[in-house]
Amino acid sequence: MQTFNQIDLSALSLGPVTTDGRGNKRCSVTLNGSAPCFRMPVLRCPFGASLFDKEQESSRKNLLFSLTDEVAAFVQTLDRLLLKCAAAKSQELFGTKLSPDAVEALYTPLLRPSNGDYQPCFRTKVNLSGFRTVRCFEPDLTPRPVPEDWRCEVQPAVALTHIWFQNKSWGAIVETTHAIIHEADDSCPFALE
Repeated sequence: MQTFNQIDLSALSLGPVTTDGRGNKRCSVTLNGSAPCFRMPVLRCPFGASLFDKEQESSRKNLLFSLTDEVAAFVQTLDRLLLKCAAAKSQELFGTKLSPDAVEALYTPLLRPSNGDYQPCFRTKVNLSGFRTVRCFEPDLTPRPVPEDWRCEVQPAVALTHIWFQNKSWGAIVETTHAIIHEADDSCPFALE
């Protein structure tokens, strides 16, 4: 799997629109015939794995990563390419020919701009159990269980799985498939050796 700064996104393309079992419209995203997958550098996960609706319980959650300038530039490029692909296929995707500006107005970007004291963020989905559970590793690459608390440094491997469509919006789903977990050492610094 390539790192984010080695991947050539110029062949990014969108597949045909399909409807899943729950009636949601979606389309695949491919890069040279398969889903784009890439490794990120070690990033901070400031909020842990969470759901928008705190009352709801699910094993599939949102995982936001704070980005360095280099990774933010990559995600911004990915956003621009997805917009370009969608504008070129707007008739098929949205049922009517839309201008690039209209396609952008409906788009939910992958890059969340910085907000006050926070760095720009990149939202992914993560499966904590069940089908396609994220595979986690220690920094020495030894397999480990999924962490209880994701508020730590993480080196994620991600896959851009598909585009989703709702009434007046659309966006991309990026899934964290693998993660090297760098948990803080919270052992007592005064312990005897």
